Amino acid sequence: MKFAAQSRRPRRLALLTIVGVLLAMAGAVPAASAVTPKAPASSGLASSYAMNFDNLTYSTTADGSLSDISVDASGDVTGTMTVDPPLEGTGPLTGTLSDGTFTFTVGDGDYTGTVDATTLAISGTYTYPGQNGTWTATPAAEGAPNSFTVNGSLTSLDPGTQDTHATKPDSTCNPKRERIDRAIGKAGVGWATVTGAPTAADLLEHFLDNSGSTVTYGPGSLPATEVLEDPEFQALNTRVMTAVVDQLEAGSTAITLPASTLQTPASLQNPSLPETITLGDGAKYLPFTSGYDLYWAVRGTQYLTVTGTGSVANGLYSGTITYTIGDNYGLPSSGSNLIFGDDMRYLQINCGDDGGAHYFQDFITVSQTFTYA
Repeated sequence: MKFAAQSRRPRRLALLTIVGVLLAMAGAVPAASAVTPKAPASSGLASSYAMNFDNLTYSTTADGSLSDISVDASGDVTGTMTVDPPLEGTGPLTGTLSDGTFTFTVGDGDYTGTVDATTLAISGTYTYPGQNGTWTATPAAEGAPNSFTVNGSLTSLDPGTQDTHATKPDSTCNPKRERIDRAIGKAGVGWATVTGAPTAADLLEHFLDNSGSTVTYGPGSLPATEVLEDPEFQALNTRVMTAVVDQLEAGSTAITLPASTLQTPASLQNPSLPETITLGDGAKYLPFTSGYDLYWAVRGTQYLTVTGTGSVANGLYSGTITYTIGDNYGLPSSGSNLIFGDDMRYLQINCGDDGGAHYFQDFITVSQTFTYA
């Protein structure tokens, strides 16, 4: 999928889904018309979808669609994906559907999504040479008045905000210090593992691997389970559900969540943890200060999308809400809450081009079903 550019070489699109991050490495999308999903093409997928893409590399969004989706008895999928301007990437798709995971390719783009078994809605991530992003898809509408959609987003996930050797060209890597700092990082992985922070250990180890590749945790993963149990997320979910019900009762079936619903209070603190997380005056993203593993893995985040579909019958509202939470995992100029944060920042900046360490983006996706009378 390509980003349309006029006088420059076309950039390729990249689309993607939710979070997890350690150390201080840690939009509202257009509302689809409310409608009833079409019948599945076969087990697990609808025959057509309305889509939304969020190119994280170039901070650009676009709408699109999936059409003529067909799934055979072996789980092989064919169809067509259409991408509206300013992004590009329209073409035939081929892929597979297995255990609720839909993977497919269109041109040079690779897409992975999780299918909600009840609503057949899909949310996922994509990669394209030099780019990545998120995407969502809801079964195409047929205009029935008893269905509704939910959309909302906050995002400032810009990989360019992380310091690297390229942004600090005068920095040099001392081989002896690199070995020492890497050993300290590996010790940090061990510390996180034995103290009950396996996600933090996983992300720190990935940082030290220096690949910079995106990490995603889907529904049912350990980080997703921890998110569902987290009081800050539960407070967010309560605000979202209150806004959804309020808009439904006001007669809306294409629900757009305002930023005020998605924002988290600017300053939160857990007395058992070493610091207060203070977020800026702009959008306030979901922080994790209560759970030990999520605190060391993620802390503050920089990306949140909320999508959902549901139906209204006999005064009963029911549906599914999916949250994708994302973060830049790396050492910002403000440093880290870890006692060895300066050592990891040295690997990221001074030794990043020599196999030191590399920041990356990570996402956690969770889904909540609901019924409200």
